[in-house]
Amino acid sequence: MTGSTWKLALAGAVSLAAGSMAHAQQTLDAEDRPSPGELVMRQISTEADRVLNQVEEPVSIRFLEAIRGLPEPIEVSIWFDPRERDVNKRRALTAAQHAQATDEEKAGLALQRFNPFRFYFTSYGTPVAYVRTLEVAGKHGMESIDGAHVLDFGYGSIGQLRAMASLGATAVGVDIDDLLAALYDGQTGAVARHPVADVLDADGDGVNEKEPGAELGANTGRVAVFDGYWPAEKRIADDVRGALDGAPGYDLITSKNTLKKGFIHPPEGVEARVDLRVSDEAYLMAVRESLVPGGLFVIYNLHAKTDPPGPGFRPWTDGRCPFSRETMEEAGFEVLAYNADDTESARAMGVALGWDAMGMNVEGDLFATYTVVKRPDAGE
Repeated sequence: MTGSTWKLALAGAVSLAAGSMAHAQQTLDAEDRPSPGELVMRQISTEADRVLNQVEEPVSIRFLEAIRGLPEPIEVSIWFDPRERDVNKRRALTAAQHAQATDEEKAGLALQRFNPFRFYFTSYGTPVAYVRTLEVAGKHGMESIDGAHVLDFGYGSIGQLRAMASLGATAVGVDIDDLLAALYDGQTGAVARHPVADVLDADGDGVNEKEPGAELGANTGRVAVFDGYWPAEKRIADDVRGALDGAPGYDLITSKNTLKKGFIHPPEGVEARVDLRVSDEAYLMAVRESLVPGGLFVIYNLHAKTDPPGPGFRPWTDGRCPFSRETMEEAGFEVLAYNADDTESARAMGVALGWDAMGMNVEGDLFATYTVVKRPDAGE
């Protein structure tokens, strides 16, 4: 949900990787040539393999196994204005929507084809990187997402949502980027259960300890995505609530690379990049009320070295939590971690994913900060 220059380092990595896959495809004989979608899944599987030894929590390990089983992505044609970089203003229409649009609504839009690589990587990088968010959630009590309801604020890609849904979760994404809404039109709903969702390896020795013949999980996961401002817009708030389908609330709410202090509360004179359209207090109250008792809210941000206030300040570099500890406590949360440092693990992930080889100064200009709060259990 940004468009920042630093974040485009990841986009550059995306472009280079896409070019490498295209070259690999061209060098093969036609009969042996994998489809573009197959090449994308080979890359995602390779990335998952490379970071697998960097995580310890069962929820993260299952996620990396599940993301290898994503369905092959497809090419999608979308009408949008490629000159508009601000996602707050960017408009996008599906072919069906464009056919019904007025001349005024069509003005400035051009038909663009988004190849299968962009389907999962979009402009924001690999969905595999979401594993750090889940690893943090796992370290604070989220052992499994089987049967859980997960809301990802500023989701950026359907990839991690589908992976979580294949593990039995109801995975809901909300974002203000119209391009995502058009890209994933008709791509939501029930998701087939991945076999790893029914593997029990409590001691991490690679042996399934679930007894032969034991009943497998019955939860069928699903994906839903919504385009708009949550919780500011009533329509979106109603959609997010309705996606619970009668459940009391979300077990986990996450936000990766969206809720940054530099985006929401930058220094004086710097324009905010993310407009919540509600006060901090109202936003946090909506998060709290959307969580079940004991539910977690995880804010995880990758960022460059934080610039000092003043001329040249880059908002995306301040990855601290945009809400003060006091404000979060006053909203009724128990603060489990506040602006905790995950830089070492993030850099290891960056190297494993090849970000250093693609132009990012991983060791000198990649940092990670996270905050975890909990809605207290009933009676606490």
